[in-house]
Amino acid sequence: MISISDYLEWCKFAGLYLGNHSHAHRYRAYEEKISAAGLALCVVHDFLKDNRGGVDLASWRSYNVYEMQPDANYRLELTAKSLEAVGATRTAAKVRTAEDNSPFAMLSKMMDRSGSVEEMMKSMQGIDPASFMQDLQKNIARAMPDAAAAAGLPVSGSEPVPVDAETESREQIEHLLNQFVTAHQVELQADYEKLGDVRDQSGFDPELRMQELDDQYTAELQSDMFGEDAEKLTDYLEQFEKVYSKKGAKGAGSLRGKILEITRKYGGKSSPSLGAELELAMRQANELMQRHQDIFSPPAIDDPALHKRLQEWGDYRVDIKRGETFVFWPSPLGLECDFMKFSLQIVFPTGNGEELTRRLDAVVDLHVNFPRHMQRLREEILENFRNYQPFASDWELEEYERDANGDILNSSILSTMGTGQISILVPEYMDNNELEIMMYTGLEWDQEHGLEFYFVDDE
Repeated sequence: MISISDYLEWCKFAGLYLGNHSHAHRYRAYEEKISAAGLALCVVHDFLKDNRGGVDLASWRSYNVYEMQPDANYRLELTAKSLEAVGATRTAAKVRTAEDNSPFAMLSKMMDRSGSVEEMMKSMQGIDPASFMQDLQKNIARAMPDAAAAAGLPVSGSEPVPVDAETESREQIEHLLNQFVTAHQVELQADYEKLGDVRDQSGFDPELRMQELDDQYTAELQSDMFGEDAEKLTDYLEQFEKVYSKKGAKGAGSLRGKILEITRKYGGKSSPSLGAELELAMRQANELMQRHQDIFSPPAIDDPALHKRLQEWGDYRVDIKRGETFVFWPSPLGLECDFMKFSLQIVFPTGNGEELTRRLDAVVDLHVNFPRHMQRLREEILENFRNYQPFASDWELEEYERDANGDILNSSILSTMGTGQISILVPEYMDNNELEIMMYTGLEWDQEHGLEFYFVDDE
C-alpha cells in the first residue's frame, strides 16, 4: 500500500518540480502531472507541516502563505479544496476567510488607508517597535524553522496551539488524510505507472538521483537564460542596423553597451553549447562588431607607443563614456599572488596621452611593489575575518578547515578569496588630480561590505 511518506518521496525523486520559487509555483507544476488525489495529498501534508503545534489559521495565513497575489489566492483556494477533498470541511471554510495580519500586510493596509507615505508614518507612531520586531521574528521563525534554528533564533510552532472549535484539529486532519490516502490507492498507483518510479531501477542511489535533478534544473535555467538573451540580442542587432542606417555611428552608439553586455557574458564566442538561437545571434553580433570596429573596438589612444605599453599588461578591452576612456584587463600580467586573482582598470580623459602615461607609470610602480602590497593585503584579509568571527553563527564557520586545536586555518580563510578589482583613477572627490589605486573584493563571510584595500607607498 502507498503511504503518505512513500508518495512524497516518489514526487521528490520523480522530479515533478525542480525549482524553488514558491508553494503556488510547485502546486501548479504538480497539477499538470499528477492526479487530483495526489495533489490533495501533497497540499494537505504541507498544511499540516506548517501547523506543527496545531492548526493556527491566523498565523498560517499571515506567515506561511508568503506569496503575492494572484499566487496567494491560488494557494489559499487550492488548500481549501484539498482540505475539503480529505473531509476537513470546517478548516477549508476558515482557510477561505483567513486574514493576512503579517507586518507587511499591515503596512500595506496602512498605506491604502493613508494614501501617502507621510500619513502612513504618522499612523505608525503608535506602534511599539520592539513588540513589532519581536512579533515579526517569532512568526518568521514559525514559517522558516530550519533557517531560524541555524541562525540561533528560538523556533516557534512546536508549542501547542489552542483548539479552535470551528476547525478540525491537527490530529483530526491527519487522520482524515490517512483515510483519504487509503481510499485513493488506485489514483496514486496510476501516478506511479504514468510517470514511472526511478526507485525501482537497479542500483538506485538517492544522492546520485538528487544530483541528476540538480543538474537538470541548472540546465533548464541555463536554457531559459540562453533563450532570453538570444531574443534580446537579436532585437538589439536589428535596432542597431536601423539606427545606423539613419543616423550613423553617433546614433547607433547608444546600443553598443547593450550588445556588448550580452556578448561579453559568453566570452564573445558563438558555440553550439549556447543553443541554436543564441549561437546564431552571437555569430551575427560578432559579424556586426567586425564591420563596425570604430564603435565596438575603439582604440584607447592614437599613439603607437602608448598602445604598446597597454599591450604589455595583456589582453584588454576599451570603453568610452562621457569623455572618459576605460581600459580593462581581466587578467593583467604580473599582478598575481598565491591566494587570489585580480583584474585591472584605468580611467583617463579621452584622448589625453599625458594622463594615460601617468596611469601606466602607476601600474609599473604597482607591479614593482606588488609582493609587499600582497603581504599587507594578506594581513588585512585575515584581520578582517578574525574581527568578524566572534559575531558569526556556527553554521557560517562550519565549512572552514581547522587545526588540531580547533582554530580556523589561515589557508582555509584565504582559499575563499575570489577576484579583486584594482582601479587606477582620479576620484571625483579629489581636487588635486591625485591618482588613487584601490582594490575591492567580496568576502565570503561579509558579503554585505566586502573589503576595500588602498595601494599606498608606506615606506
